[in-house]
Amino acid sequence: LSSIMVAEICRNINRNCVIAVGGMHASAIPEDFFFTGSPFDFIVIGEGEKPLLDICVGKIKKMGEPKKITAGFTDLETIPSPRFNEYKYLNSHNNCSVIYALSRGCPFSCAFCIESAKHNFDYRCLSVKRALHEVQEILNLGIKKIKLHDPCFGVRKEWRRQFLKGLIKIKAKCIFEFETRIDLLGVKDIDLLSKLNMQYLYLGLEHASPKILSLMQKTKYPKAYLEKAKKIIRYVNAKDIPNRILLIFNYPGETKSSVREVVKFMHLTFSGLKKISSFLEPKNYFLAPGTRTYYNIKEYEKKFGTRVKYKA
Repeated sequence: LSSIMVAEICRNINRNCVIAVGGMHASAIPEDFFFTGSPFDFIVIGEGEKPLLDICVGKIKKMGEPKKITAGFTDLETIPSPRFNEYKYLNSHNNCSVIYALSRGCPFSCAFCIESAKHNFDYRCLSVKRALHEVQEILNLGIKKIKLHDPCFGVRKEWRRQFLKGLIKIKAKCIFEFETRIDLLGVKDIDLLSKLNMQYLYLGLEHASPKILSLMQKTKYPKAYLEKAKKIIRYVNAKDIPNRILLIFNYPGETKSSVREVVKFMHLTFSGLKKISSFLEPKNYFLAPGTRTYYNIKEYEKKFGTRVKYKA
């Protein structure tokens, strides 16, 4: 809705301007941007670097009505590195932070996640060498914190461990944050992370009820998933790494009983620990456009009595 509002304002200011929309919602449900009086000239589905360039140089012409452009996947190694040293808006005296991604796509298909709505299961990452180079370029600006905000950081074990070893070798003084699936990590990963200056390690647990995990399509083997999650949480705390455990409540099918399962899991996981560095980060489930849950919502209405208050 905000995209439509801004586009309409731009169209009113300049009737001849070129307006394109892209991103999560446009990629998931492009039909939402096709309507009578739509202010958009182009609806871009997928990764936008090439379509945006083609639009800007006039290679793609507007037609008087919205035109759908479907982009392919981009080889990240072919994209030039950002010219970090030309960025004018940093003040080295402030605690400047950068959010940066070293990969795209996600090989998992969680029913609640907007990544699955993009149908972008083609996971790609920069080479370890280039990833470390770009981190170093950011550090050269005097940045105090880097949050690696990949859809799912370090999916490939060998890449993940080589990259973390490289970060340790850099001896960066800045603070790091990572977010990943909890079941991707092993003891070796946590040992490496403990050698970095971590503000938070975000651990995507999502829930602790086997039933809800199955409904979320978070894992095919919820009991094994939870057993590994328990071990990882305990080891992260033993290594005193600040971490935030991500939880989603009120997903379709949630009951008082499933909430109690989360409480019980947390109690068993943290009992007996000498020190605790975990924070729980619960949030209410929200219906993201184009996800598997989005398309199955009528089934959830019948099965669980799920009601969506605001849905286009």
